[in-house]
Amino acid sequence: MDKFSCCFWNVASPRGGVHRELLDINHMRIYTYKDLQTATQNFNRVNKIGQGKFGSVYKGQLDDGKLFAIKVLSSESVQGFREVLHEITITSDIHHENLMKLHGYCVEKKHRSLVYGYLKNRSLDLTLLGVAKGLAYLHEEVHPPIIHGGIKAKHILLDEDFTPKITDFGLAQILASHLALDMLMRLAGKG
Repeated sequence: MDKFSCCFWNVASPRGGVHRELLDINHMRIYTYKDLQTATQNFNRVNKIGQGKFGSVYKGQLDDGKLFAIKVLSSESVQGFREVLHEITITSDIHHENLMKLHGYCVEKKHRSLVYGYLKNRSLDLTLLGVAKGLAYLHEEVHPPIIHGGIKAKHILLDEDFTPKITDFGLAQILASHLALDMLMRLAGKG
């Protein structure tokens, strides 16, 4: 089943009942839960590449040999189910080189998953965390502490593994020199 034009979804209503919702889906592949189990080696922890508010993300290799990121939504989350509907509706017909492409989905009993292309360099949060760690090191672990003074995107370089490296210390200030100058000024009665 490579292409369907529409699909019915059973959606729990806030009042406790269940209603069916029609969703128009173009160019979407529908995967079985077994397809995704096989692709991720039964959702092996080794293949887990992310954790979000509504579930986990796994790296998987599907039957065509390509790597995919499979977003598996928590079976307990009604809000997560609504997010799946919303995400498919929003992304099914948009295509741009700077947007993640949704290749397909799985809705089978309590199992709900979205299948995206896999990007080996993962998400920007890891890069930003590395930058934050570098700045924390300068501020809290180096003695005397150093304030970079000109941190901006162009002063953060990425190595071959996308590990961020902070550069351009032209505006950096060593806090101790200011503290020492202030102390000397006070001792001299000029501060």
